[in-house]
Amino acid sequence: MAGFECTAALTADGRRMDLLSDSHHDVSCANDYRMIAAEGIRTVREGFAWSTIDRGGGEYDFGRYLPMLAAARDAGIQQIWDLSHFDFPERLDPLSSNFVRAYAEYAKRVIALLREYMTGAIYVVPMNEPSFFAWMSECGMWAPFLAGDGLTFKRQLVRAAVAAMNAIREVDREVRFIHTDPFMYRLPLRAGDPADEAYCADFNEHIRW
Repeated sequence: MAGFECTAALTADGRRMDLLSDSHHDVSCANDYRMIAAEGIRTVREGFAWSTIDRGGGEYDFGRYLPMLAAARDAGIQQIWDLSHFDFPERLDPLSSNFVRAYAEYAKRVIALLREYMTGAIYVVPMNEPSFFAWMSECGMWAPFLAGDGLTFKRQLVRAAVAAMNAIREVDREVRFIHTDPFMYRLPLRAGDPADEAYCADFNEHIRW
């Protein structure tokens, strides 16, 4: 199985990350798929950027991803899609009930699109790494920058994921769900350094939420 980085988080300096573009995978995916197929790899994990697709008012723009879907279909590559990869539309309050409702509706639109390119069982990741996403937010590195309230955000991410799965089940019973979250434990780079030890202790505590 292969995977291509697709983080779309909003950073503290106001920059929207676009690692799909930075890696050029979005424009070279057909060639990328040919290369992994030559190595016997027939499954790949990809990710949608909810923040750029959901324009509000019931408008969704998946145009950027259509060539990737077509390339996988033509190459015989199975795609496993993340519905969201560390991002959300900036117009939404991430702790509101509307956030959950909007995500559920968006999830159904994703599945409708995937059905145009895939048959049989479809595999999706309802919410990519909610523990890590919440920790990055609590640390002030990624939106929604909820310092000291990462656990609240993680619970909201879980609510959104559950709502998305329920909504998907209503329209397509052949969708299967894969849940991902990091299993990590950090050790200080410099043993005995108070700053390093404090950083690792904080990370290890919060990643266990």
